[in-house]
Amino acid sequence: EIVDPMLDAHREEYIERYFAKRQRKGIDRKEARRHMAWRNHYGMMMVLGGRAEGVVSGINAHYPEVIRPALQILGLAQGVRRTAGMYLVLHHQRGLLMFADTTVTLDTDAAALADIAEMVADAASTYDVTPRVAMLSMSSFGSVRHPDVDKVVRATEVLRARRPDLEVEGEIQANVALDYALQQQTFPFSRLTGPANVLVFPNLDAGNIAYKLMRELGNQVVVGPVLLGMAHPVTVLERDCDVDSIVLMTALTVVQAQERVV
Repeated sequence: EIVDPMLDAHREEYIERYFAKRQRKGIDRKEARRHMAWRNHYGMMMVLGGRAEGVVSGINAHYPEVIRPALQILGLAQGVRRTAGMYLVLHHQRGLLMFADTTVTLDTDAAALADIAEMVADAASTYDVTPRVAMLSMSSFGSVRHPDVDKVVRATEVLRARRPDLEVEGEIQANVALDYALQQQTFPFSRLTGPANVLVFPNLDAGNIAYKLMRELGNQVVVGPVLLGMAHPVTVLERDCDVDSIVLMTALTVVQAQERVV
């Protein structure tokens, strides 16, 4: 089914519903009508109205242009404090790795890092992965003293207290997190039972740079970004992505929608 926002029979209904939702956020009826001519906004309203299960967008839009209406119209899932962007790295030797936050949270404090790590760990079950979470840093277990390191240490403590069921270790350097033999030899007290597969970066710069290096220099298959924490599945494509990536991201969106039904 192909829906043209300008000709769809539900257009007036969506305009009124959108106006009711945003009228105390600076949107008048005239502006609501204008926004409902935009595909991203209209698609979100279709999901809100139950006519669609998820949204895949972004091939011809900047990232904020997709996330903003998603947050305004669909909002966060119940009990979720923030959203985050995750990339899946399909490593030819190590299997599936999850990188976060790579696209959303510019300024992270300890609470934000703990939230991001928890969301990614919970998302791992969607892909039949038992999460082993590494809270990455330039330091491993106190080897460097710096406020940025302290933030990661606090985040690790917060997550452990909140979710004792998860395998979480930090602060830890990336090579140590991924080299389990090195962990056992140098840091036998590590709580991880194998190499980390969930990599939580200390800031957006690090996460964004890391996944792009994996794709460009590591020649690995990188899929994403997967938007976590939303009330409904929303997938934001990269503007330069190819057809294979669109198909993969659409498939992931379908899996997320099926998980919600289950």
